[in-house]
Amino acid sequence: MRRLICLVVMMMLAVVPAAVVAAVDKPSDWAQQEVESAIEEGLVPPDMQRDYRGDITRSEFARLAMHFLSAKLGKTAEEIVAGKGKQAMSDAFSDTDDRDILAAHALGIVSGKGRGLFRPGDLITRQEAAVMLYRTGKLFGMKSADGVYWFADDHEVADWAGEAVAFVYSTSDTMNGARVMGGVSEDRFGPNGRYTRQQAYITFKRLGNAMVAYHPDQMSDALTDMERELADLINDYRESLGLEPMRISKSLTKVARYHVYDSNAHRPEDGVDARGMEANLHSWSDQGHWKAVAYTPDHEYAELMWSKPSELTEYTDNGFEISVARYGAEITPQIALDLWKGSPGHNNVIVGEGYWSGLKVMGIGIYGGYSHVWFGLEEDPAGYYLE
Repeated sequence: MRRLICLVVMMMLAVVPAAVVAAVDKPSDWAQQEVESAIEEGLVPPDMQRDYRGDITRSEFARLAMHFLSAKLGKTAEEIVAGKGKQAMSDAFSDTDDRDILAAHALGIVSGKGRGLFRPGDLITRQEAAVMLYRTGKLFGMKSADGVYWFADDHEVADWAGEAVAFVYSTSDTMNGARVMGGVSEDRFGPNGRYTRQQAYITFKRLGNAMVAYHPDQMSDALTDMERELADLINDYRESLGLEPMRISKSLTKVARYHVYDSNAHRPEDGVDARGMEANLHSWSDQGHWKAVAYTPDHEYAELMWSKPSELTEYTDNGFEISVARYGAEITPQIALDLWKGSPGHNNVIVGEGYWSGLKVMGIGIYGGYSHVWFGLEEDPAGYYLE
């Protein structure tokens, strides 16, 4: 009987730790809702949905970054790297051949710790996490928002992390207004402190919500409702004049979308060129994988604008653009077309008048306060919408 009692007691003791672990292995109360949102959005790999309060390693954070990209772009790590014209190098580090780390390195998201080492098992610091988040955001054309921040421990932030810390602190989740990363207290960032899994999951969720919704790298291979409406309005207008409708080029639509994104996110038309001449709506910022241009009314930099299709797509010929902006309000397809019809220069492009008589195809972009429509003389090897 005594042995039986001892056995029962031992069994009870063996069960207790498991119950304690089960109770602890969930997000903290303050993190619960946002962690659940991150999981629902597919931002957390299934095998990382545990140990939420534990500190996260450098390799786990790199994996999380690549999983975030795959979830947002609908592509594998290999496809993302190849799509950016990069190549993952198997000998990038001597202490790891992890495919997510190598892919993140190829994309510029992660770097080593010196002497060819990545140190995958090291716990990530807050400033290292900030840098990886910033570099991930930059792949989508994100940049630091305007604003000033100050921390009592600014002097502890490494030179290589300063810009990233400014980015994560000044960039906010559009759904709840929370900073991508806040401080550890009201006046301290804690750059060398550890970072937990639940914090990592939340910050990637917030980063995703901070992105401009209209971005070519995040959009499906189909026209949006507004793009389709604008295309229909333009072609209806052409047909009313006895002209053939234009086919909607996938490549030129991609260029138009990139420009609409850039315009909404960065307003490059607010700049000036090296001569001090004011730019206009055909300008492109320096915040993307394209050549920046402050396009001026004298058309000094026309080639930098016309060449955007070959810069960004398989379309090798020049492209030509009409643009419109509505500051402080959303542009609609009908308003865009009406404004272009009221401008002889823009109207001539749409109807193929004079110099523009050879135009065959067009690409559509419209979102927020901007619309850009691109036109081309040659057929598109990437194909067409609405066929």
